[in-house]
Amino acid sequence: MFNSINKIVGRYLDPSEKMSIMDIMNKYNMSPDMILCAYEYVKDKTGTSKPVKYIEGIIRNWYDSNLYTPKDVEESFLVRSERYILYKTIFNELGFSRQPSKSEKELMDTWFDKFNMDIDLIINACSKSKNISNPSISYINGIIKNWNEKNIKI
Repeated sequence: MFNSINKIVGRYLDPSEKMSIMDIMNKYNMSPDMILCAYEYVKDKTGTSKPVKYIEGIIRNWYDSNLYTPKDVEESFLVRSERYILYKTIFNELGFSRQPSKSEKELMDTWFDKFNMDIDLIINACSKSKNISNPSISYINGIIKNWNEKNIKI
């Protein structure tokens, strides 16, 4: 594992870094594959290597998200990527040129996960907001909740 990390960061890890990595593995019960995955993720994302504390932050986030294998991490990235496209589609339909807030994402996640709404139906709900001056996610949420209560899914 350490040889692979040396290649990723482009230098030899010093003994204290190796001890810190071992501590992280024990603290979060993570495999060497997950440590390598974190180093590769950081290198791909930032183009550079980061201190061990930064890697620990990544591992802690994955641990808190119940991601314990590289496959779990990969699947999580795919789901987030797909969901991001859905958020962007909805926001474009509403004429928003900003990123959704955490609470807006949670509302949209409810539409997909709890109500099992199709994106086309959500886009239809968004089109109903064209007649109001200030469309909002809350307004769309009201439409979708109403449709869900009436079991409208098409």
